[in-house]
Amino acid sequence: MIEREMEYRGSKSILGTTIPTGQIPNIVKEQRVDGSCIRFNSLILRCTLMGFERNFQPKILSNQINTYCIKTIVKNNNYIKLDPLFITGFVDAEGCFSILIQPRSDTTTKWRIKAIFHISLDKKDINILENIRYTLGVGKIYNSSIYNKVYYRVESFKEVKVIINHFNNYPLVTAKKIDFVLLAVILGINNYLSNYNTYDIGNHIYYTNKSVMVQIVNISDIMNTIIPFFDKYNIYGKKSLDFNDFKLIANMMNNKEHLTSKGLKKIILIKENMNLNRK
Repeated sequence: MIEREMEYRGSKSILGTTIPTGQIPNIVKEQRVDGSCIRFNSLILRCTLMGFERNFQPKILSNQINTYCIKTIVKNNNYIKLDPLFITGFVDAEGCFSILIQPRSDTTTKWRIKAIFHISLDKKDINILENIRYTLGVGKIYNSSIYNKVYYRVESFKEVKVIINHFNNYPLVTAKKIDFVLLAVILGINNYLSNYNTYDIGNHIYYTNKSVMVQIVNISDIMNTIIPFFDKYNIYGKKSLDFNDFKLIANMMNNKEHLTSKGLKKIILIKENMNLNRK
C-alpha cells in the first residue's frame, strides 16, 4: 500500500487471519481511522481511532512527528499580602497625601475638593504597587506613557477612609505624618485618629492663587502641640537639625529671652544657619 494514497475512511479491525466456516469474526468498527496497517505474527490490527477532525493524524506517517512552539502571554495574578508595616514604611518614603481643588460649575461653591493618596514608581516596579493594592483592597493603577511611570491612586472618599484606617493602625513615622493628619482634618474625620496627636488647625490655613499653606505662629501651640508631636515622632535627615534649632528658639521665646539684646542676637545667629543656609 502506498502511503500517499491512504485516505481517512471508515474501516474495521479484524483479529486473527483464519476464520472457520460459519464463525463470526471479532470485528471493531470505527467512524474515522487512519489507513495504517501493522502486522505482527498472526495478528492484524488495521485501525487508529481519531475521535474528531482536529485530532486527525497527518496522511504521511513520516510527518507525524512535529515540533510546535506556542507563545502565551499570561497575566500575573499571584499577588501577595504585604506586611502592613512594610506598606507604612514604603509610603513614608514614596507615598504622597494631597488635596486637589478644581473648578466645578455644578456645585454650590463652584469648586470641588478631592483628597488623594498616591504612589508613583518606575514601571519595572509595578508588582509592588499591585501587591499594595491587593493588600489594601482599594485604589487603581494607572500607566504614564510619557514618564515611564506607574501610579497607584486612591481618591474616592469611601476608599480614602480605608487608607486612613490603615495608617491609624500602623502610624507613619516621618514628617509625612503631618500631611496625613491634614488630610484627615480636611475630610473632617481627624477625631477618628487614635494614634496621632491631632489639633485644631482650622484657623491656621492660608490660601494663595496656587497653593495652600499651614502656618502655626502662636507660641502656646508651638510649645504644647508642635514640639511634643515631633519629639514623639522623630524627624530624620538634615531637617532634624532645623527642628532642634527651631525648638531652641521657641524655648528662648517662651522664656522671654527674645526681648533682650543678647537673646535677640543669639536667635538671629541661629536662624542664619538654618534650612538652606545650613552647611
